[in-house]
Amino acid sequence: MPDMTIKTQSNEVSGTGASSSHDMKNYSRATVTLIISQAQGTTRALDLVLQHSPDNSTWSNMFKENLQGLFKRMSAEGQQTILVTKFSRYVRALWEVSGTGSPSFTFTVTAVAN
Repeated sequence: MPDMTIKTQSNEVSGTGASSSHDMKNYSRATVTLIISQAQGTTRALDLVLQHSPDNSTWSNMFKENLQGLFKRMSAEGQQTILVTKFSRYVRALWEVSGTGSPSFTFTVTAVAN
């Protein structure tokens, strides 16, 4: 099975949101990179976690089960990469932006699965 690359490009986001889900049935690991290209607000924080689901309907955070899938909180431009090796069939990214002074972020999440 060839590698699969998934890219989620965000516009400027605030509040809470989720990416579309991706079927990972034929893959056993993924390298996931979060790149923040813009961060705004007086104080700001972006929390991003990977979620998985066996049925594309009931979602749970990966890190609760196996301590994977959790990015460190970010408050400025930059990037992080994590490796995940245990997940259900469907995977998505979930984010929450918090802070003061109209906090927002523009970011990309890219996953290469194999």
